[in-house]
Amino acid sequence: MLTIARRQSKIIVLLTALGLTLIAKPLASQTLPLPEHLVPLISAEGQRLLRDSEALADYVPLTSQFVTQVN
Repeated sequence: MLTIARRQSKIIVLLTALGLTLIAKPLASQTLPLPEHLVPLISAEGQRLLRDSEALADYVPLTSQFVTQVN
């Protein structure tokens, strides 16, 4: 009897996790368009600019402190 309740609990937890994942995925992928006067970091030019800059040494430690804006 206890094993049935335990299985039901696991199923509920898994379904809840799946539901939250399906809800959160579209929210996590929303980004604002980059203004035309800015260079995207993921572009070849953005990567070159970062690589050639004096700020490259600071980039990785700063990314660990990045927190997204809550709208």
